Amino acid sequence: MSNAYTIFRVSLNFHLYFLRRKKLKKSKKLLTFSAIFVVIVLLYFGYLQSRAIKIDPLNFDQNPDQRPFPFTWEDPTDLYLTELRTRYNLEEIVSNSKSDLERVEKMCYWVHGLWKHNGRNMPKKSDPISIIEEAKTGKRFRCVEYSIVLSACLNSIGIPARVVTLMTKDVETRKSGAAHVIVEAYLRDIKKWVFVDPQWDVIPCVDGTPINAVEFQKALSENRKDLKILSSSVKNAKSYFRWIAPYLYYFEVKLGNQVHPLSKKLMLVPIGAKKPRIFQRRFPMYNVIYTHSVSSFYPEPKLY
Repeated sequence: MSNAYTIFRVSLNFHLYFLRRKKLKKSKKLLTFSAIFVVIVLLYFGYLQSRAIKIDPLNFDQNPDQRPFPFTWEDPTDLYLTELRTRYNLEEIVSNSKSDLERVEKMCYWVHGLWKHNGRNMPKKSDPISIIEEAKTGKRFRCVEYSIVLSACLNSIGIPARVVTLMTKDVETRKSGAAHVIVEAYLRDIKKWVFVDPQWDVIPCVDGTPINAVEFQKALSENRKDLKILSSSVKNAKSYFRWIAPYLYYFEVKLGNQVHPLSKKLMLVPIGAKKPRIFQRRFPMYNVIYTHSVSSFYPEPKLY
């Protein structure tokens, strides 16, 4: 709103200047001139209001859920992850990094550049190596594939990571576009889960500290001025914030974090919100456990 206020003040000073100089001798001209500027300012206020990020605060239980959730975590020495790491020289990609965050940034940028996004195309096989090899032939894939690949790459270099599905409030009734998939990585040097979007090459931060998906939603709802992004690809953070905001309502992860997971899912649901059972009108949600506990959703992973 500060820009609109500046325009208003400039226009007001402009009116007063001409009034003092008697450049507008007739009151009708002054009224017409003033009316035009008032309309311009009001239109600009309306434009800013329509572009503003509108997102309601969500409430979660800060206490642990009484039920145990059997998360499992990737071992970097796993044969598949070892093949992934060595075939694509992943250690070289993150060499000379001074922190876990810098390693995540470099890996995210590398995965982001493997192909151009295509929200309708699916790979023949859904494992990371197959996706990368298919992308080499010119194929383009969804946010899902970006996140599968990045999560595995990070796990292969010893950074615990998991694929997170973000869903809109109207996930059950929307025909399409009800979800976006990202990665959360655990930075052991700051003991924290952080949000990483490989499709966009974005890591959000508040006051210079990277944040997780729930903290991201909270920062947007509070309109935090110190909410920024780390990105080598996105220049306009507000455009990304506006785009991602509707997806930050339901949060889902798989309890099994293997490359080929066949496990139940844990969905973090805001207090008072409906527990969704159908995805985009026609796809039943199977094997989902629901919780309001944000602390249970963000356990400390097993570190290898």
